[in-house]
Amino acid sequence: MTAQPIGPHPDIATVFLGGCLWGHRFEVRLVLHHVEADDFASPMLGTVAEAIRTLIDADKPIGPQMVLDELRRTGSLSTAVAKHLQDAATSGADTDLPLRHYGAALLAESLRRRVESAGAALSSAAAEASEADVARIVTNATTSIYDCLARLHHLRGDTA
Repeated sequence: MTAQPIGPHPDIATVFLGGCLWGHRFEVRLVLHHVEADDFASPMLGTVAEAIRTLIDADKPIGPQMVLDELRRTGSLSTAVAKHLQDAATSGADTDLPLRHYGAALLAESLRRRVESAGAALSSAAAEASEADVARIVTNATTSIYDCLARLHHLRGDTA
């Protein structure tokens, strides 16, 4: 069902987590398998995602209150994390839309952030870093980008 968000329209990461909070367990488990904490621009959203993943993996119920309890139990709860959880719970995520579409949009943003970060790191390192360090940056960035791309293709159902 499509609901209007409470407050300003949220970003895709918040809507994705809202879909995880209100979605079907089986689908949430499958999609979270392809989404990592560092795919979120905000580490606090990654913390919420990890709490959801922990509950799913332990076959415990999910929902805003259960995630809040898990965050508190693990010592990961802060005012900012609680606010992000609240934003996700009230994001108006469409639970009739397959969660993988929200996940794919999240990974597409993550891919672009990874490319931008790699470019900035290479620009910075090009002038002063050793050749071995520059090569290491290229290798790590390439691995990270291709890993994210493979997960994105999987969620989109692409073959390439």
